[in-house]
Amino acid sequence: MLFATAVAWGHEAGLSSVSITQEDDALALHYRFNGEELATLSTERLSAPFETISVAGQAVSPSEFRSVADEPGQAAWRVRYRLPPGSAPVTLTAELLKDLPRGHRQLVYTGGAGNDAGLAPLAILDRTHPEVAITGPDGAGATHEAHSLAYWMLDGARHIWTGFDHLAFLGVLLLPLLVGLRRGSRTATALSVARLVTVFSVAHSITLLLAAFHVVALPDRLVESSIALSVVVAAVANLRRVSPMPGLVLAFGFGLLHGFGFAGALGDTGLAGGTLVLSLLAFNVGVELGQLAIVLAVLLVAVAPWARLGLPVEHTGWRRPAMGAGSLAIAGLGAWWLVERVAPIFGV
Repeated sequence: MLFATAVAWGHEAGLSSVSITQEDDALALHYRFNGEELATLSTERLSAPFETISVAGQAVSPSEFRSVADEPGQAAWRVRYRLPPGSAPVTLTAELLKDLPRGHRQLVYTGGAGNDAGLAPLAILDRTHPEVAITGPDGAGATHEAHSLAYWMLDGARHIWTGFDHLAFLGVLLLPLLVGLRRGSRTATALSVARLVTVFSVAHSITLLLAAFHVVALPDRLVESSIALSVVVAAVANLRRVSPMPGLVLAFGFGLLHGFGFAGALGDTGLAGGTLVLSLLAFNVGVELGQLAIVLAVLLVAVAPWARLGLPVEHTGWRRPAMGAGSLAIAGLGAWWLVERVAPIFGV
C-alpha cells in the first residue's frame, strides 16, 4: 500500500488561477487552467461549478457558468453569483481541487487581477486548504494569506513531506550510513548524516534562489524527469558496495537539481520584491525543518531501539541484503517515476 501511494504521489504538481471581481450585488469569477490537466476530468465534472460560494455560511447558486476563449493550451471559465444585500462574510471553497492531481494549487486573486498582473494572490489553495474568505464580516477585503510567513513555512514543510521523490533520494543517500551503523559508532553516524543533509540543503537552496528570481530556468518536465533519474542513479550506485559511496558529491550535485523542483512551489505565484524574498526564506526554512524532522525520525528508528532489544546490530551478515533490498525498492520507484514523466514527451 505504501509503495502504491509513493508511486502515485511522486511529485505531482499543477497550477490554476481564479480572478474574483466583486460588484455591488454580484461576484464574478474567471478561472484559468492548463488544458492538458483538465483532460483527465469528465465532461460531467466540467459542467458543474468548480467551487462553493457561501454568504454567512449559506451556499449560493451561480447565475452564470460557461467556458470562454483563452490562450492556446489554456482553458478558461466564467462564473457569476448574485449576492444577497448586506455585508455578510463571503467565502470560497475550491471543490474542483478534490478531482485534480494531488499537489495542484489554485491561486486566488481579487480586484480582477490575475497571475500575469504581477500582484500577489489573496491565497493559494490546495486539497488540504481549499477555503478562503473573500470578504470579512464587515464586507471589507480579506487579509492576504499568501503574505503570511507561517503559511510559506508550513507550505515548505508540506512540500518535502509529500515530495516522495525528494524523500526517496534522501533515503538513498542515508541508507549506506544507516546500514553501516555499529553499536559504538552512533555519534560518527549522526555526524555523517548531518554533513550529508547539510550539503544537500545548501545545494538545493542555491538553485531554489536562482530559480525563484528567474536567474536560471529549466522546463518543468526536464526537472521532474531528472529528479526521478537522480533517484535511480543514486540507488543503483548503492548496489555496488556496502560501505558509504561518495554521498557528499551526489548530495551536492543532485541537490542542485532538486532545488529546481522545490522552486516549482513558488513558480508563477505573482510574488515579487520583498514579499518574494520573505516568502522564499520562510518556504526554505519550512523545507529544512520538514527535512530535519524526517531525518531525526529515521535516526531514532535506526539507532534507539536496537540496544534495548538486544538485536545484533554489530554483526555484518544482514547489511548487504538490507542495502540491496532498500536500494532496489527505491530504484524501482525512481524508474516508475521516470517512465511516467518521460512518457508524455513521446505522446504515450
